[in-house]
Amino acid sequence: MGIALCHFVMGLKELGKQTVIGVSDPGISIPEDAEYIASVKLR
Repeated sequence: MGIALCHFVMGLKELGKQTVIGVSDPGISIPEDAEYIASVKLR
């Protein structure tokens, strides 16, 4: 997961986007068989 997140953020950076990675509970509902890992916010 870490490598995928890194590539995603690096790709956004190449497009001139600034990102913030957060790991706090976003308060959204997710399926029972899924796990929240992180959120990527664009600045």
